[in-house]
Formats: sequence, structure tokens, C-alpha cells
Amino acid sequence: MRKYSSTVASIAAIALLSACGGGGESNAKGPLKEVDKTTQEPAEIIVYTMAGGSAEDFNRDYGDSFHKKYPNYTLKFITDMTGNNFEKLDRLAANGTQVDLVFATTGWLEKQLFQYGYAYDMTELAKKNKVDLDRFNPSYSDILGGKAFGGGIYYFPMQANLPLLYYNKALFDKFGVPYPKDGMSWDEFYDMSRRMTRNDGGVQYSGYIPSTNYLFRGNPVSIPILKPGTTTPTINSDDRWKLFFQKLIADAANSVDPGYYKGRNDFNEFFQGTNAVVTLVSGNMISSRTQLEPMSFDVISMPTLKENPGIGPQPITTGIAVTKMAKNKDAAMEALKHIVSNDVQSELTKRGIVPVVKNVDVQKLLGTENYFKDKNWSAVFYNKWASFTYTGAMAVDLNGIYTNYGNAVLLGTSDINTALRQAEEEALKKVEELKTMIVVPNTY
Repeated sequence: MRKYSSTVASIAAIALLSACGGGGESNAKGPLKEVDKTTQEPAEIIVYTMAGGSAEDFNRDYGDSFHKKYPNYTLKFITDMTGNNFEKLDRLAANGTQVDLVFATTGWLEKQLFQYGYAYDMTELAKKNKVDLDRFNPSYSDILGGKAFGGGIYYFPMQANLPLLYYNKALFDKFGVPYPKDGMSWDEFYDMSRRMTRNDGGVQYSGYIPSTNYLFRGNPVSIPILKPGTTTPTINSDDRWKLFFQKLIADAANSVDPGYYKGRNDFNEFFQGTNAVVTLVSGNMISSRTQLEPMSFDVISMPTLKENPGIGPQPITTGIAVTKMAKNKDAAMEALKHIVSNDVQSELTKRGIVPVVKNVDVQKLLGTENYFKDKNWSAVFYNKWASFTYTGAMAVDLNGIYTNYGNAVLLGTSDINTALRQAEEEALKKVEELKTMIVVPNTY
């Protein structure tokens, strides 16, 4: 999503205490309820994000309903809007700001947790607070006690964005080409794109301009950035990268004239009306309403690979974590549970924020109160989401390197084998640099 968009019911431990003799104080009125002290003792929970937004937005989405449910707790939202994410993290660490919960787009979240020392394994805390891990979309199984981080749980998914194809219906009508549809293969999609790429009346129209950013972040083949359990880049050793580069990048480049994509901007040209199909995310129907409102458009699911049928992209995810320095970790976990509860997820889902829970009734609410409620929101769940690839503190940096070499293949300045080799060389150097910065080692 181009900018930040704005949670299992609480489980109170109730014990029935029988009035009895033997030194105990009798109670003529019968058994008493002992309310869980963690929800009765006042606590301030400080929530930090580098993603921006306002306290008003956060309270609308999460805080107001949490305060109503837990009047003795206070959720305090803080953020930092100055500079880039690296500067924000440096500043937060230097200031020693007390934070109990942090949330951010994954990749940046792991960097904060492991490179900057906020990481806390929530496995036992989740058990203590009876968190039902089976509630979440199966895509997230690795980070919720699965393969990720040595089986530890360092964050929960909070909200999702799924890459989709947005298409300009007016351009398809203009050239008499049938609209694209859910369930297309990449080969079928490229055939359609060729028919739409043309010069008409001196205006150059593109059938499709790829977004390597979303292709890598939503990698449908679920290739890890590093070999599991190591700090070794996968880019030139995992053969799935060759499939990825060929089918999603080189084949797109081969569907047009050599060098065609040089200087082209997928986002701008779509809104200008000269690019028929663009990869955006579901959340753009919130964040890009102004640009989309005058357009005749709809959305479809991303095409799939014949080698990986029925599997769509990974969800681009915002994660949330209890920090190592949280003063009241039980209170922080109650807030986290609230944020990912069906009730809160349902309200966000209605507005067009993709839920991270697998509850079908929640999923059916997607977009029902969005301005674009008549669009094809079902495209989000048309295919099974690819397994969410867990990452460590190096992911943001290495993914940027991999994406740059994907661009080189797309623009025709490099062949696949050369790009993979050079990406590996650059990634190895970056790994050695980052090893000196990471203060909380983790299993990648």
C-alpha cells in the first residue's frame, strides 16, 4: 500500500471459591467470583509504530473499543513522522523510549525486533493468555510457532494487504478486448497484455507494466530470503528463483519490445489512463480513492503459475509484537489479542482492510462498507494465499537488492543468470555488514 491505512475475545480467568471451614472465612451468600487481576489493575500500554497515522485513527480502529472493554487499561499511541525508517529506529533507540507494543510492515518489524533489541519470544505468554493460534490464516503458520525463528513467536499478523491486478475497463472497451478475470494463468495474462499494448492516435498504451516491488514482496513461490537457519542468501542457490525470474519478470519483458519498460511508471500511467493493468494492493481502495474514483475500473486476483496452481501471492502484512521491555506483558498481550479479535477484525474488514483471521464470516465482510463496495473484493480470497515467508532483520536490505536485479532483467540490461550471480555477490557483502549490527540473534 502506498501509505499506512488505518483485533479473540478476552479470556478472563474465573475461579469459583467455595466457602469452607478449616480456617477459611465463610460466605453465607455462596461462591464468590475472583476476577483476573491482570484486567483489574491499572496499566498504561504504550504502542509505537514507524508507519505513521494519528492517535485518532488508532483509537478509532483499536483504542476506543479496547478502552470500553478494559476501562482500567490505557492504550497510548505514539509514532514518528520525521525522516526515513532507519532514522526513526535510530532515534527511538537513542531516546530509550519505553514501548510495550510495536507494529510495522513485516521486514521493518523484524529489523526493529532483532537489530534494535526489542525482540521477545511470546510463545509462553501466548499460552498463558490462551491465544488460539489456529484462528489465523494458514499462510501465517510458520511465524506462529512453525518454522520461523527456531519455533519462537515474535509477532502476530495484525492486518494484511493482498496484491491484486487493477484494470481500466474503459481501455478494454476502447480496444474491444475482453476484461481480464480471476483464475488466469500468467501465460494467458501475457497474451491479453500483448493485445492491449499498442500506439493509437499517437498515444502509447501499455497492456501491463509490472511492479517488481509487489512481485518480490508477494512472492507466490514463497522463497526465503536466506537459507533457513543461516545467514546465506538464497538468490543464486535456490532454483525457485530461476522460475520466479523467468515467469514473472523475463516473460513479461519478452511480451513487449526490448527495453519497452525503461522509464515507464506503472502507478502514474495507470491513473493517467495509458496503462491498462497495474499491480496494486487491496488497501489502495482506501488510500488511493481520490485517483480511483473517477475511473471505470475493477480488480482481479493475481495470475498463477502452472507450476504452482491455485496459489496466489503472499499477503503483505503488518505485524504486531509485545516488546522485551514491556512493563506489563500480560496487559500488552490483552491489547494484542483485542487487535486481532474477530470483532475488531470484522470492523476493519468492512472498510476494506484484509483480515488476518481465517473466519469465513469475517472474510465475507470485506469491503462491504468501502466506497468501492461493488468491486470484486472476492479476488482477495480467490486463490489460496502463498505461505508467508518469515524474515529476519536482514530482509528489508536483501529484498531491495533482489528487486534491483529483477528490474535489470525487466529492463533488458541483464540476463537471469548474470542477475542472480551479481545479486548474490552484493547480498553477501550486505550480510557481513548487517551481522555487526544485529543485537538479538535469531534463526532465519
